[in-house]
Amino acid sequence: MNIHTEILEINVNEIREHKHNSLLFSKLNDELYIDLKENIRLHGILQPLLLTEDFTIICGHNRWNIAKELRYSKVPCKIVHGSQTEILELMISDNSLRRGMEKNILKLIEQAYQLSQIETVREGAISMGIKKSKFERLKKLYNLIDEFKDLLVDKTLTFGAGYELATKDAETQMRYYQKLRNLTKICENDVKNIENSQELYKSSWNYLKKKVQKQNKKYLSDIRTLLDHLNDKSKNDAQNYINLLTAILTENEKEEN
Repeated sequence: MNIHTEILEINVNEIREHKHNSLLFSKLNDELYIDLKENIRLHGILQPLLLTEDFTIICGHNRWNIAKELRYSKVPCKIVHGSQTEILELMISDNSLRRGMEKNILKLIEQAYQLSQIETVREGAISMGIKKSKFERLKKLYNLIDEFKDLLVDKTLTFGAGYELATKDAETQMRYYQKLRNLTKICENDVKNIENSQELYKSSWNYLKKKVQKQNKKYLSDIRTLLDHLNDKSKNDAQNYINLLTAILTENEKEEN
């Protein structure tokens, strides 16, 4: 990646927002935005914006918006030459250095996911200014369904519970959501309790199925013993039961295999 040292004055109307900006970063809160605006009003834009060759903003979206509000015709910029990977790295690392770690958990999750597609865990963590373990956890939370992500935002869902849920497919998560959504706080143990109950139900069903299978085999044997002693009508009826039980036993044996 190469950042040109030359500062260019570029028309604000020729500059455009990066498509990932709102996805990756929260807006400045009102107080910080007003302070930045007042500073620019008094002193101008002291730190040039960083743009790609086609004038897409890499760093400086707030400065650009304020410049438009203050009716600037041009703003100071530097042009950056780099791959899409390098541009994304620069966007996230610069934002972290300027404003500290992102506060919105959904933005952090998105940053970790985007970086995980192009960097190692170590490199991604460095770009975000966090530890590798936290980077891996944030990347994992990307697999949560939107319903659980919303509960993360309002802190109803704890991170521990989120990590547990993120290991499951979307269909399973939705089933869990139906059972957990009315809790005022969803913790890791709440998720594990559902898992344990599911295992209990599964175990009970398997036990009952084997018991029924054993019973059916006994019935089948008893009916065959009686078959030769029945009249034609009863024999036909018994033969139908034999066929039915044989089909059930055969199907269950296939499932077990």
